[in-house]
This record gives sequence, C-alpha cells and structure tokens, in this order.
Amino acid sequence: MTNAIESMPWGTFEGEPVTLWRLVNANGLELDFTDWGGRLVKALVPDRSGHLDNVTLGWPTLDDYVAEHGGTYYGALVGRYGNRIGKGTFTLDGKTYTLELNNEPGGIPCALHGGLRGFSLRMWKCVREIHTADKVGLVLEITSPDGEGGYPGNVTVRATLTLDNNNVWHIGWRATTDQATPIALTEHAYWNLDGVDAGTTILDHQLYVNADQITAYGADMIPTGELRDVTATIDSLPLITSSIMSKKLAAGAHSIVLDVKIGSGAFMKTLEDGQKLAESMVRIGRACGRNVVAVMSNMDIPLGFYIGNALEVREAVEVLQGHGCPDLTGVCITLAANMLHLCNGWPIEEATKQAQEAISSGRAFEQMKRWIAAQGGDAAVLDNVSLLPQASVQYELKAPQAGYIHHMDAQKIGESSAILGAGRKTKDDVIDPAAGIVLKEKTGAKVEQGQTLAVLHTDRPETLADAERVFLEAIRWGADAPAAQPLIYGIVTE
Repeated sequence: MTNAIESMPWGTFEGEPVTLWRLVNANGLELDFTDWGGRLVKALVPDRSGHLDNVTLGWPTLDDYVAEHGGTYYGALVGRYGNRIGKGTFTLDGKTYTLELNNEPGGIPCALHGGLRGFSLRMWKCVREIHTADKVGLVLEITSPDGEGGYPGNVTVRATLTLDNNNVWHIGWRATTDQATPIALTEHAYWNLDGVDAGTTILDHQLYVNADQITAYGADMIPTGELRDVTATIDSLPLITSSIMSKKLAAGAHSIVLDVKIGSGAFMKTLEDGQKLAESMVRIGRACGRNVVAVMSNMDIPLGFYIGNALEVREAVEVLQGHGCPDLTGVCITLAANMLHLCNGWPIEEATKQAQEAISSGRAFEQMKRWIAAQGGDAAVLDNVSLLPQASVQYELKAPQAGYIHHMDAQKIGESSAILGAGRKTKDDVIDPAAGIVLKEKTGAKVEQGQTLAVLHTDRPETLADAERVFLEAIRWGADAPAAQPLIYGIVTE
C-alpha cells in the first residue's frame, strides 16, 4: 500500500466552500482535515492488534459542527492565543489591550482561545499539498488583521500538518507579525483511544505525563505562574485515596478522623468530588478494620483570619485559649468531637461538650505545651507569642470600593501569601516563617471604601504590589449581602 492524499467538498460556511482532505499513509492510518477551523475530524488508527478505528471526537458533517457545536473547539487549530487571558486584558510594552470576552469560568470573564472569532471558527487556506514517498500533508494558512479580537499587529500563521509512514502526525507552526503581539497556537483534538463508538469515556483512560512540576491555576482557570510538585497534585480518586489512607493505616491508628476540605482553597473543588473522596477513604479504612469518619468542611472561604507559618501558630494558640476565630474553632470542635466519639463511644453531643470544656478549662492549651516540650520545642513561646518570628513590614491593604464581599477565592489568597514569602513556587524556594496575611474582613462582610481588608506581613517590601493585586483579584463584590454558607457540609461514616 502506498500513501495518498485526496480532497473533496464538505459543504459551505458563510457562503464559502469547505474542503475535506484525507491523508492516508502506507499503513492505512487516516487523518481527515477541513479548512474550516483547520479541524481534524477523523483519525483512523490501529490498535495493538492492528484493528483500525476512529479515535478523535467530533461529528460526521459540517452542519453538525456549525449548527449545533460551532462554539466548541473539537479538532480545531486554535489561535491567536490558545488559553485563557484573565479578564480579557494584558499589558505589552507599557500599553494595555482589551480583548473580546467569551468565557466565564467561576463566573469570572476571560478571553478564551482567540475570542469570538478565533482561528477555530474561521476559514483557513490550503497553500500547498505535500505528497512524497514517506509522507503526506497540508500547509494551511490564515491571516488576522491588526485589532482583530483586540489583539495588536497583523499576523499570518501557517500550520504544516503531515502524516508519515512511521504513523507519526506532525504539526509545525510558523507565525509572522508586524508588531509585538502574544501568540500561543495549538491543536485542540479530543480523544477516545478505545474508539469513539466503544461506549467508554475518558474516565476509563490512564495518562502518564513525564513531568516533575505542573502550573497551578485558580478558580478562574487562569495559570497563576506557580509551579507545583506533581507529587501533591494527583488527580485520580483511587491514587489520592491510597496515598492518604496508606499513611494513616501505617501509623497504626485504630480511630481516624479525616478533614476533607472542599472549595476554591482545596484540592477538591466541588461537593460531589469531595464526597466521593470522603466515601472512598472511609470505605478503605473500615475494610482494614479501623474506625473512620470523614468531616467535609467548607474551604470556599479562608478558614480563620491568619495565613502564614508563625501567624497560624498564633491563631492556633488563640483557639486553644478560647478566643479564636469562630469558624476555625468550630471546625476544630467538630473534628475533636468526632474523635472522642470514635475512641470513647460517647454520643456526639456529649463529645462536643467535652471538646468545648477542654478548651474553656485550659486543658487543651496545656496539653499542646506538653507536646511541644516532649518534641524538644520551646513551649514558652505559646505563653508569649511575641517570641514568634515577626515581619518587618506590615502593610494595610484597603478596600478599593464599598459593598459586600460575596466571595473570597481561598486559593488566590494563598497565592498572595506565597508571593509575600509564606509559601513556595518551587520546592527549592525558602519559606519565610514571618510572612503571611491577617484578614480583617471575610466573605459576607459589608465593607466601606478605604476600609482595611487585610494586613500583609513580609520582609520583602518589593513583593507588596504583586501580593495586593492577587489578593484583590480573589474578591468578588456585590451590592447585597450574600447567602450564608455552611461551615460543615456533612460527615461521612460509611
């Protein structure tokens, strides 16, 4: 069998004829492309036994794509910018550009994949067909005038798509422009390696990526610039369950209380996912003969008022002394009561009273001091928290407007504290124990313009501007008081 390339009509788009090209290599592998969006609409590839099947998702006709699914990116060549740009603005060479807004992850508008008329929804021009002894392919071209979608500069992009006889599909990109402009080009195929008609989904697949770190992103799906160690970012329920429970079981505990955080500041962003994880861990623990409960707590707002290493120790002392933040104290009481319930068999009401009494009597605080002393620490610090590390700069961050705080993205606030020195972007970064944030107002508060929202603690004053910007990006404002949120979503016991 020899390789081949053929073209055929595939309908019309806005009065222009659309062409479909079929690339077939010497092994029978087939890739079908159209000049509308430069889309891959079919990928006929062999499985391990040589059986050919289509593995890319899409629809059979142009009308299906345009009429029902024209806003999607299945198989398309994406540009000018293949990702989200937060709030549709960017600054280049001192000038701020405003882009078309076409996406709202987490209710936060952004520009996605080039805007309303990105490359995925436009006609590309085939400027050359490639047909040699060892490969077939196409060279597709598109132009974007200065100002299109809000982007600067006239841009011409060429995508070279080839299929060789080694079953390799190669995409080569070339872009030229007459002024500085952001460019991020990509191909946006969706895959089902079982075959699109197999009746399975992506959830039945396993993907291995050979990487040490990933880029973090916030609730708005915008990359934060933070690099995270992949060991802390496993996105597989069985692997997360086994990672957590193996440590708990290996430690020898007979009773285990798990605090499953759910929300913007947690790994599990939705209640549904959090509940699945809680149920999975409880099920594993009970199968191993342990008493296990999982408390599902709200992390869609910051818990407590203090963020940062020394600052959080200070807040822990306040909780144990009976004058801590009500929401943090409430979670601690709930966790302690469930542990007393598991260990002693007390009804949860009695266990709750005992946990509260341990704090009010001072017994909990004294026990913490004994633990610290037993581990070689200086328990005197708990009686005099001024001995804890303190930042040289304490900057009052003011509210830019009046209104109610409707939402505080806990993850972004954590990112703000990391900028100040309280966290790492890479595993080699050094943490400053004095750095962090003390919140003065939280979700639900009515705030006046110019009122202090938070105090930023740092020994790196040059970081204040970036930390303030990220902190303010975390806040959504409203004219009316938001609905109250539960502190505890529920408790999983089986």
